[in-house]
Amino acid sequence: MTMSPDRVEAVVEVFRRPGLLYVVDAFVLHPNDTKILMQKRAPNLRLFPNFWDPTGGFLKSGESVFLGLKRAISEEIGASLSQVHQMVHSFDWKDGEHSVRNLQFLVDVQNVEFRLDAPKVLAHKWFGWDDLDRESNCLTAQMREGLGKALQQAELLRR
Repeated sequence: MTMSPDRVEAVVEVFRRPGLLYVVDAFVLHPNDTKILMQKRAPNLRLFPNFWDPTGGFLKSGESVFLGLKRAISEEIGASLSQVHQMVHSFDWKDGEHSVRNLQFLVDVQNVEFRLDAPKVLAHKWFGWDDLDRESNCLTAQMREGLGKALQQAELLRR
């Protein structure tokens, strides 16, 4: 199932709350497999240094979730968003004084360039089930849960 931009916004509307900052994550599905693209964050970053993270980032003021996904995918991995399959997970966390809500989506992209943004990203890797255990010390509990849900959905899509 593919979500239109309007459907993406309708789905996330129930998660919107005044005063929250929003992060959108794109669990990019491998074009020929059930693996998910993750990025290793640099050790000097303020948030989650040396952790694996999907493509994504904070929404800009007034930016829709769909456009935020498109922007993050283009900026971080040089790809084009081709379809949003579904929202797979959401969770809340604190960034200092700010409350943040993460919204995570399983997506397909075209033309991945694997840009290594040297100050921010050390490596890219296609994650499968084995990587959840192997890399568990570099995944937050919430990210591990979201990645597990994305992998489950990827298997259903590829059947």
